[in-house]
Amino acid sequence: MRTLVAVTAVTLLTGCAGGTVTPSSTPSHPVPSSSDASASPDRRFETAAPMPDQTGTPTALPDDRLAAIRADLASRGVDVTHLTVISARAVVWNDGSWGCPQPGSYSTQALEEGMAVIVEVQGHQYDYRFGAGPTPRLCLPLAER
Repeated sequence: MRTLVAVTAVTLLTGCAGGTVTPSSTPSHPVPSSSDASASPDRRFETAAPMPDQTGTPTALPDDRLAAIRADLASRGVDVTHLTVISARAVVWNDGSWGCPQPGSYSTQALEEGMAVIVEVQGHQYDYRFGAGPTPRLCLPLAER
């Protein structure tokens, strides 16, 4: 029985190996050149700046979270005198990156309750993310991370 299986396998393999492969003269997709900046690993998968996620439930922004955002922006040299909260939503993040993965870092692969907050100061919008605690993470556009 083993001999029959072996002979059948060898026959099938040798029967499939007889064709000649001829490469196409034109690739089916563009091949980036080595001098192309978009071909570098850091830029190849770059996407647009994070857009405010429209999922989640609108909620009131707790005072400790607003204070944390103000402190973070102030530490970045932003005058927070005229800060406006655009949106605050309770969300369940699908992992520990809170919807804003950082290049070269790993995050937990578990659901995590948190908040997504968009604030505006002097015409600039800032996208802040929270997990279960009051420590904010500013979600920068991918090119700035």
